[in-house]
Amino acid sequence: MSDNKSTSSDYEYVNENGIDIELKCAICIQPFLLPVCLTICGHTFCKQCIKTWFIRARTCPTCRQYAISYVKRNNRLVQTSPYVAINTRIVTNQLDHLLIRCLLCDETNIQRRHWQIHQKRCAKRTVICPAADLKCSWEGTREALLAHLSTCTYYQMQPAINELRKELTTVQAVQNELKTSVTMLEKKIEFLLKFINHGQIMMTSCSESENDCKYNIINDLHHVWRFLCSICNEYVSRDQIQLHACSGNCICRSCVYSQYSNHRQINELSS
Repeated sequence: MSDNKSTSSDYEYVNENGIDIELKCAICIQPFLLPVCLTICGHTFCKQCIKTWFIRARTCPTCRQYAISYVKRNNRLVQTSPYVAINTRIVTNQLDHLLIRCLLCDETNIQRRHWQIHQKRCAKRTVICPAADLKCSWEGTREALLAHLSTCTYYQMQPAINELRKELTTVQAVQNELKTSVTMLEKKIEFLLKFINHGQIMMTSCSESENDCKYNIINDLHHVWRFLCSICNEYVSRDQIQLHACSGNCICRSCVYSQYSNHRQINELSS
């Protein structure tokens, strides 16, 4: 059964007076729904009943003991839940087999465990139109739903609208893929333009005299010089540079590998 007791007002027990008092909650005086047992004293209540009770008083409604429990963890006292669920089969079976009558359609002798199944087929229960997501505001009994659906424009158009929604989702997915592809192509174009370097194509090695190239590692024995990468605009050391033009400008290793994943591609690019 649901933790919310709102649906219990839609049914009554067939023989409430004959139900064992031990199966009834002392707060609501009804058979237990999701029974829980207080760890401090062992008294049992509906879970929702005791949760509501604890809002105003942290004591057991029956014996008035202070219902707070602790456990010791890492030499510290930690507060724990004041109750535990009762899952004993002999108790849950007795509660599940209680007979109830639906107050909406008058069907009787329904086992309480089957109440939610009955709710889904009860002819007198109020339901909304299946096309409510399309702004159909109709609501009425389940037995009147069929007549409504035969004239509901929203419901009749729902399959076509749902199909369009699926197509829209597909189009949006394609658009996102295209945006990703465009972004990747833009980055490749930017990379290649920087690589061309106004006609001074960058290389993996010096194209001029090594002594005249500021990117030559011989000229930076202590790795103290920092060079600005043309792609990421970050300053890097000489050993991080993958491509350069001796006359100026360079591209760091990270930026090269982000566009070209293997050495063969890099060598073809700079050959």
